[in-house]
Amino acid sequence: GGGSAQSRRRSCPSCVLRLVRWHFLKDALLITALGLFLVAIIQQISIITTNNKYERAQSAPTTNWQSRQLKNNANNTMIGAVDDVPTATRINMGPNPGSLNLDPISGSLTWVDVPAAPLVDDIFDPQPSSLPRLLVVVHSAATRDATMRQRQRKVCKSLYDRRPNVDMVFAVGVPLTKAQSVSSHAQGLKATEDEQRWSAQLMSESLKHGDLLVVPSRDLYVDLTLKTISWLEWGVNQARYDYIVKTDDEYCLNTTELDRLVDGHRGHELYFGVYEHSGTEYSSMRGADGSVAPFMSGAVYGLSIGLAASIIRDDRIHTMSYLLYGTSSDDANMGKWVDYATKRRELVVDHVVEPKLLCYEAHRAS
Repeated sequence: GGGSAQSRRRSCPSCVLRLVRWHFLKDALLITALGLFLVAIIQQISIITTNNKYERAQSAPTTNWQSRQLKNNANNTMIGAVDDVPTATRINMGPNPGSLNLDPISGSLTWVDVPAAPLVDDIFDPQPSSLPRLLVVVHSAATRDATMRQRQRKVCKSLYDRRPNVDMVFAVGVPLTKAQSVSSHAQGLKATEDEQRWSAQLMSESLKHGDLLVVPSRDLYVDLTLKTISWLEWGVNQARYDYIVKTDDEYCLNTTELDRLVDGHRGHELYFGVYEHSGTEYSSMRGADGSVAPFMSGAVYGLSIGLAASIIRDDRIHTMSYLLYGTSSDDANMGKWVDYATKRRELVVDHVVEPKLLCYEAHRAS
C-alpha cells in the first residue's frame, strides 16, 4: 500500500503539467473561435455597407458627361464606359466577354478577363477647357508594323499629353492581304491566316493602349477616302472638339504653333496644313469629271469643326458620291469637299499654310 501511495505522489507533478496544458489549449481554442466570429461580423457589415453604396450610386442622377456617353452608345458611335459604382475610378467594361466581381472588403468592382485598358472613348478628359479642343487623327495601317504606332506614342503623344486640350487616336482599317479577293461571292469565305493574325494583334494592341479607331473599311489605298470619311464622322459625333487634324504616322503635330494659328482666325472656318496644292500641278489631280480644287498636302492638314460638320452632315450625299468628281487621293478629295462647302453653304473658310505645324518626324526618333 505504501509503495503505490509513493508512486502516486511522484506522478502528481506530471498530472499538474497535463492539467496546465489542457487549460492553455482550451483558452487558445476559445480565442480562435472568438476571432473567427469577429471576422465574420466585420465581413457582413462590410457587405451591407457596400450594397448600400452601390444602391446609392445606381440611384444617383446622371451627369451631363454620362448623358453624352449614353447618347453616344445609343447612336452606336462608340462603346461607352460604366461610371463609378461604387469606386471613384470609371471601370471600362470593354467589348469582350467577362464578369463583374464585387470585393466585399474594399467594395470595389473589377471587370475580369478583360485587360484594364481604356477604350478610345474613355481616354479623353471630359472636363471643360478654355483652350480649343484638338483631335489628332494619325493614319496607320493594320498591316503595318506596330513599331510606328509605338514610336508615335513615345514621341508625339508624350508631347500631346502635356496639353489638356489634345487627344490622339490611330485610324486603322480592317486588315486585307493581296491574296484575298474583295469581289468574291463565295459563301463562308474565311479570312487568311495573315488577316486573322493582324486582327488579333490589333485587338491586343487596342486593349493595351486604348487608342485605336478601327474604321469599317478595308486597308486599301483606293479606300483611303472611306477611311477619311469614317474618322471625320467619328470626330464630329464626339461633340467635344473644335478642330480635327490628320497626320501620317511619320509625323508629329506642333500643337503650340497650331494654337497660335487658331487664335488668329477665330470667327471663321479654317482649313490648314503645311503645304497647299493648287490642284493643277498634275493631270492626276483632276477628278473623274475633270474638276480641280486646291487641297492641303496629306502629311498634315486640319479643319475647324464647323467645316467638318458641313462636309460630313450637311453635304453628306455629295461627300459620299466622291466617285463622280474625285480620285483615289483622299487629300485631294478633301480639298473638293472644302470647296463644295464653301460655295454651297457660303462658308467663310480661311486657307492657312504653316510649315511649322510639322515639328517631328517620328520615324527618325530614337
